Amino acid sequence: MYLEIVSPEATLFSGEVDSVIVPGTSGDFQMLNNHASIVSTLKGGTVRITGAITIEDTVKDRFFKS
Repeated sequence: MYLEIVSPEATLFSGEVDSVIVPGTSGDFQMLNNHASIVSTLKGGTVRITGAITIEDTVKDRFFKS
């Protein structure tokens, strides 16, 4: 599935991923390809991306690999 993460300053990530887990105000939740639509509020925390991804050098300091 296609994922795009944007901030007021820049696009931090855009590309194809297998899944993404985000911190929701009611708890973390995972989105997969063909996942049902959802509207939710988010809170600060770690966004976990699964897949063969490439992070641009200009924003690498905002990401860590585990």
